Order: sequence, then C-alpha cells, then structure tokens
Amino acid sequence: MRSEPCTVTIAHADIRITWTIRPVLFLPLAHRQDAELPACAHSFNHHRAD
Repeated sequence: MRSEPCTVTIAHADIRITWTIRPVLFLPLAHRQDAELPACAHSFNHHRAD
C-alpha cells in the first residue's frame, strides 16, 4: 500500500481543479459489550428511510 498523497489536476481555459487523495488508517471500533452508553444515546430517534 502506498502511503504518500496522490494528486490529480484537470485544467481547461482559466479553470484548474486539483484533487488530493491521502491514505487513511482505519482503527478498529472499541468493543463495548460491558460499557454503559451515555444517557443521551437513549433519547436518539432513528429516522427510517422511505
């Protein structure tokens, strides 16, 4: 895996657009089997997509 950023530039007339892609490191989520949720988690209302 490459660890350096990569850029792509598109130029047309007076307009130049540059995208920069940087690699990220995803850390595993913490296991919360024995952890308590904060009080605000119980007031969260999940909205279903129609």
